Amino acid sequence: EPRVLPVLKHCSGQHESFCINGLCSFHENINTPSCTCHSGFIGERCEILNLDFPVRSLFNLEEGISIICGVIVLLVCVCALSYCCYRKW
Repeated sequence: EPRVLPVLKHCSGQHESFCINGLCSFHENINTPSCTCHSGFIGERCEILNLDFPVRSLFNLEEGISIICGVIVLLVCVCALSYCCYRKW
């Protein structure tokens, strides 16, 4: 039996703010809005914060701080080496 693809359109009018933390699509064949939730949210209207969702922003912050510290240490070493070489000449 052939499958029929649903006809989806962006929500407008009364359904425009249907999804709280996501993107709204309107299924014309069943006359119903549905949501595609943003990362970390679940529920019919993306109204629930998923507490089981891994917190990536904290890890990214720690990684960024580590990279910045490494670059600073490297720059200090290069400056110290340059200064020592300059003094000898």
